[in-house]
Amino acid sequence: MISICIFEDQHYKSLLPITFGRACYDILLGSNRLISKICHFFSHSNVSLHCRAHLKPLLKSQYPDYPINTINIGTPCMFINGRLAMNETTYQVITNIKSEHNYIFTHQGQLVAAYLQGELLEFMRSALEQVPHSKDLIHYLRTKTICKELSDVHLLSDPWDPIYLNLDYIQQDFLIHNQPGIIKASTSPFTAIYDENHIFIDKNTRIEDFVTISAKNGPVYIEKNVTIESHSRLEGPLFIGEGTHILGGKIKQSSIGPHCKIAGEVSHCVIAGYSNKAHSGFIGHSYIGEWVNLGAQTTISNLKNNYNTVKVHHQNGPQDSGMPFLGAMIGDHCKTSINTAINSGTIIGYGSVLLNTTTHHQSIPPFSWGTANQYTRHDLKKFLETAKAMMHRRKKELHPFHEDMIHYLYNQTLHNVAT
Repeated sequence: MISICIFEDQHYKSLLPITFGRACYDILLGSNRLISKICHFFSHSNVSLHCRAHLKPLLKSQYPDYPINTINIGTPCMFINGRLAMNETTYQVITNIKSEHNYIFTHQGQLVAAYLQGELLEFMRSALEQVPHSKDLIHYLRTKTICKELSDVHLLSDPWDPIYLNLDYIQQDFLIHNQPGIIKASTSPFTAIYDENHIFIDKNTRIEDFVTISAKNGPVYIEKNVTIESHSRLEGPLFIGEGTHILGGKIKQSSIGPHCKIAGEVSHCVIAGYSNKAHSGFIGHSYIGEWVNLGAQTTISNLKNNYNTVKVHHQNGPQDSGMPFLGAMIGDHCKTSINTAINSGTIIGYGSVLLNTTTHHQSIPPFSWGTANQYTRHDLKKFLETAKAMMHRRKKELHPFHEDMIHYLYNQTLHNVAT
């Protein structure tokens, strides 16, 4: 039985704000997290996780069955970059190996995976303690292993990558689930369903009259205990997670995580879970983190008036995304007031609160509070009070390890340290 270790490298910073308070492999893509995709293909393996130290308590609560930040150096191990969106093609390539050799698999100067044994395991254990750079790992391992460069691989490198890969992975996940045409929810004669063979609806889901569900352009997968109110139109490819409440509107070509409240118009978005967009307003081509609340009439632009590709102020300055359609990338625990307008390509840092007035744009640091270009630092005590209240409404608790992590992140950003 092969052992695998899913790890983070320094490129987690390129996925901010999504990865500010979560591991790279905890990103929602399609109908599940990156970690779930890897574990699906390595279902008979011993799995361990490696992460930044301050994330360890959170991951222990989320994935209690997996050892974290420990590596067994007694047996060979496949190290897999946590930014990898695993699929059948990549799985077949990285497992087509001879077990007596060491291998690394690279993509454009980044480490995708490494199959290592012997003294190289000790090197990797030491390297992962500091969250390594891919190029440093490759530099050391290249002459000690068989190196294979991969061309067709999905290794997330920018925060807009999940947005543009999402539809492909909804369709891939639908095929993996292999439950086409199964509708366990009760529907009425006033429910319109198109292309039923590409729809799955799990048990205890309530669908009211005058709902339209169309899989003409891709599959629709709806988990259990979902409520879909009247006058909702759902278009695939679409995933809706457990316990989510669709309050009306047009929801298409998106992934909606568990226990969200969604209304209005949502197009080509990933909403990670436990977030609210419960009123009218448009959001398109955006990534919305967990525990986000978008106030009524909040609208996110996803297209420039001149139809040029969208530029993003990310990391080291303006960067051309190469994408004609791109909305916002919003970190966990963010809030917007009513009538908030957000420009295309906007980065909104973890824990920020945006008020209306003029349009918010460019890159907004973590824990910001205020109107566009007039931000102050969010008061930590008030932030924690709000987080506790929102989580309590979902019957969740802000545990001490959550608070410790938030304190750490808050203090890191006081000194302008990337986290």
